[in-house]
This record gives sequence, structure tokens and C-alpha cells, in this order.
Amino acid sequence: VEIANANQLLGKYDSSKYYYTSAIDIYLSVGDYDPNDLAIAYGNFGVLCGKMGDVINETKNFQSSYNIMKTLYAEDDPKMVPTLNNMASTFANRNLLQESASYLEEAVRILEKHNKKGSFYNRVISNLGILLTGGGELQKGYAYLMQGLKNQLSLYGEDHIDCASFYIRLAENLEKQE
Repeated sequence: VEIANANQLLGKYDSSKYYYTSAIDIYLSVGDYDPNDLAIAYGNFGVLCGKMGDVINETKNFQSSYNIMKTLYAEDDPKMVPTLNNMASTFANRNLLQESASYLEEAVRILEKHNKKGSFYNRVISNLGILLTGGGELQKGYAYLMQGLKNQLSLYGEDHIDCASFYIRLAENLEKQE
């Protein structure tokens, strides 16, 4: 899986795909593996498939990862949030905005319940804001983007690079409202 991750970072998607499928096949054929490792492999492979434009296999791999994670953790465990974010991504890529929003809203609910309001929380609410804005819910999307920006500013300060994407999304949202 590490070699697959490295190849993906280098843009060598075909090599990365080979290593992910090999790792998953080995996990499944051996039968003695850490289910969390298999879930991570499926999730990473799903990200790769999304980058390659293969929405069907992106969805399939994210769903496999999600199904495994549901057996390992309580439904409101913060460890579920990256998987929920991935599921939202694949539904957004298929233009299934309501389904995507439901996964992101669940991720936000979990993070807020456990008071986990760091940079990943801000990424999730930014994704939700972008999704809602794109789906025509401009006010609600704007509110999430503003919340994310305020959180990012409190974490990093005004001049940090991680605040730039929030400024861009807010500007795009305001353009749509005019």
C-alpha cells in the first residue's frame, strides 16, 4: 500500500492501481489481516480511481472501505469521518448532491459531538459549503464557508495559506448571489 501511495503522489496512476489491487488481493487471499488496513487500502484506491475519472470503481472502493469501517467503529466515532467525507465525494462526483450532503452533515455532526474542530473539521464544512452552494443553497453554503473561514483564522491567523481556499469559495459564493 505504501508503494501505491507513493506512486499516486508521483502521478504514476497505472502503477499505483496495480499496487493497490495487488495489496487488496493479498489481504483477501491470506485472510489474516487487520481490517483497518484493508479499509484504508480500499479508501486510498477509491481516491486514485476518482483522480483517474473512474467513478464506478471510486464508489465501489469507498463503499467497501465504509462497510469495513462500520464493523470496526461506532457510527458516531470520529474515525468514521474521513470515510464519510470520501463517500460524500463520490456521490458529489456522480452529481447526487442530496446523498453527498447527508454524508457530510453526518461527518459534521460527529465532529461537533466530539468537539473535534480542527483543520479536518474545517475541510469537511468547506466541502459541505461548496456542495450546498453548487446545489443552489447559497445562504446555507455561505454560512458553512464563513464558519470554516472563522475557524481557520482562529487556528492559523489571517495570512496562512490554508485560509486562501475559504476566501476563494466565499468570493465564488458571493458572485452567485449577485
